[in-house]
Amino acid sequence: MKGAARAEDDTRATPALTQETSLFVDRKHVVEGRAGPQTYHLSHLHIHTRTSFVRLLDDLHGKLHEKIFGWAIRNAEGKGLL
Repeated sequence: MKGAARAEDDTRATPALTQETSLFVDRKHVVEGRAGPQTYHLSHLHIHTRTSFVRLLDDLHGKLHEKIFGWAIRNAEGKGLL
């Protein structure tokens, strides 16, 4: 079946819900700045659900997500986006 999910050993895999996953992207991104171009190499994109991301930040440093994203989360909730 074309487009079917594949396991790491290339066998067909049964789709399953998950809170997080990692996607290999192997990309370079050049950002122009005042000091000249900076090249960022992205190997993997770690994708989280909102719940999993909040748990990750809690695990890293207590309520770090509130310090970093608090205003954005409250603003989005106030607009009914979350």
